[in-house]
Amino acid sequence: YVIDTGRHKEMSYDHNKGLSCLQEAWVSKASAKQRRGRAGRVRSGCCYRLYSRQQFQQFTEQQLPEVLRISLDRLCLKVKTLLGGPLENLTQQMLSPPSPEAIGESVRSLRSMNVLDEKECLTPLGQYIAQMPVDASVGKMLIFGCMLRCLNPILTVAAALSGRTPFLSPMDKREEANATHLRFAGTSKSDHMAIIAAYDGWDASRKDGWNSEVEYCKANFLSRETLVGMEASRNDYLKMLADIVICAGFYPNIVRVRHPEKKYVQTENGTVAKVAAAAANELRFFTKLDGRVFLHPSSVNFPVGIFESPWLVFTEKVKTSKIFIKNSTIVPAYGLLLFGGEVKVNHEKQTIKVDDWLEFEAPARISVLIKEMRSKVDSLLMEKIRNPALDISGNMVVTALIQLLVTDGL
Repeated sequence: YVIDTGRHKEMSYDHNKGLSCLQEAWVSKASAKQRRGRAGRVRSGCCYRLYSRQQFQQFTEQQLPEVLRISLDRLCLKVKTLLGGPLENLTQQMLSPPSPEAIGESVRSLRSMNVLDEKECLTPLGQYIAQMPVDASVGKMLIFGCMLRCLNPILTVAAALSGRTPFLSPMDKREEANATHLRFAGTSKSDHMAIIAAYDGWDASRKDGWNSEVEYCKANFLSRETLVGMEASRNDYLKMLADIVICAGFYPNIVRVRHPEKKYVQTENGTVAKVAAAAANELRFFTKLDGRVFLHPSSVNFPVGIFESPWLVFTEKVKTSKIFIKNSTIVPAYGLLLFGGEVKVNHEKQTIKVDDWLEFEAPARISVLIKEMRSKVDSLLMEKIRNPALDISGNMVVTALIQLLVTDGL
């Protein structure tokens, strides 16, 4: 027997907000007919449909093509690489052409990642990413992981993005599992660092044999199947890099953290700020497009009451009852200034604004140096494209970039 409710869950993509939504919807007529066919596949059977004929007649003939339901960043990058020319004109030749608004949003996204320039031409970074069969954000992360000499952990993060989370959360042991996952994060305030620590621990446990590996996964609420899949993805990415950093890859997925207003107390020496960590539910989180958002309860940052930096990068946002941010990592200001979108300098106010949203106070000299450093990185990548054998690991620009990020300008 087949019981057909006529409903399914379908992932859709809001191009205006860059938001993935898992929504329940009616199936198409083609899907309903396929479900009916399952009843007689092995032997005679019956299909019971829990909807009327009138409702069935309102179903669409076919499911909406995937190109109209997903992010178009990879498609736009591939079309630009193979054909060149204006993306909007080229994509209109498809059987089910996406809307100009969707193409425009993907172009803006690729520009904000410095993959396309203002004329929709591939940047030096974009020319590298175009050779990689991965999302632009993952490709950018891998390239900067190589440049900044931290490839091994970045391979783990990139591999985790291509599949399910390795963290398990059984219904009857959810609190215990969450506490275990928090320990992996340590003081990093980063879901991505937690994944790296969990993977490294699993990799080390395998040296002591099968039983040790299984016990490690069981004790730490980890999926061995997912970890094995991550290892395969890591090897694929490493081979891909042979053939041809968190903040760098995830931009423009930025969350602004707003802490509650400071409270003051009267003392013998006058009024002073009350020093106390805020409760996690007192914090507010905002993105440029969505306004207020919420950290997902599975995040290691969910219970955090204070962030040393007011900025987080994230992997994914999903809309259910609210807009939830998944897998977030606290990032320093210089990470955003160096790897963010277009930079505008206001010499009178002594501020730097990134993408007309992220604003930082800085002397004019710092602003000039930031723009010059970004230009040097582009030049270095272009030189590497012209001469693939060039070793840039000891380059002065790379060394200065690493020092700036490690010290956050101090």
